Amino acid sequence: MAMKFTEEEIAHLLEKYKYRSSQDNLERLPIREETGVLDKIKQGRYKELAKIHGLIDNAAYFGKATRSRQKLAEYYTVAWITGCTRAAIDGDMNPDDAYDLSDVLLGELENAETIDEIDKIFCITPYIFARAVANSRRSRGSYAVEQCRIYIARHIFKKISIDEVAGYVGLNPKYLSRIFAAEEHIPMHQYIQREKVETSCHLLRYSDRSISQITQYMGFSSQSNFGVVFRKWKGMTPLEYRNLYYRDNYSFHE
Repeated sequence: MAMKFTEEEIAHLLEKYKYRSSQDNLERLPIREETGVLDKIKQGRYKELAKIHGLIDNAAYFGKATRSRQKLAEYYTVAWITGCTRAAIDGDMNPDDAYDLSDVLLGELENAETIDEIDKIFCITPYIFARAVANSRRSRGSYAVEQCRIYIARHIFKKISIDEVAGYVGLNPKYLSRIFAAEEHIPMHQYIQREKVETSCHLLRYSDRSISQITQYMGFSSQSNFGVVFRKWKGMTPLEYRNLYYRDNYSFHE
């Protein structure tokens, strides 16, 4: 049967929903409490959000309709992640970073199999966004240097040259290199190396990609070059790092 989207049909459905909600004792998070959480995200006050728990796994919160509680929890958590994302952007978190984090959380939500797992995602979301806002504020420099960091982060899996970064920012490469080193206390080429190594560490710890695959994936010219650069920053080879830190079957929820 075709769905009806007339104003009259929506009004009818709304009345039916209100009646069912009253019968099921449906409750919602008070708007003042929700607004308070979003304000803390905007201000980067993550320590005050570290103990949020039990907001979803509450029988009264989603009423008596057990069959639909998990689906309702999923819908509410999607809206919650969206709201927290917008609050973080309002708090001056880089939009690309905020949406990337949102995508990761939505991916975890899609994989959640129980209402308890949904609850964990719901509860950790404002804390993670608030902490990201705080970190963003602490690391904020001039607009040009911030744009450099954004470009490098978005192209971390490719070969990155200072000329390419300068072209993106719209400044002379020598001038940009000078102001970048002054603010970051590290030359740009070393900053790029360091960020690539940090990303490589994540792949070595949490993926089963071979070292040769990681070398190509991260845009290094050769496996030996990757090894030299990696040792420079970590004091060990990529293989030694993997043997020391590799975690099989890593899960967001463990």
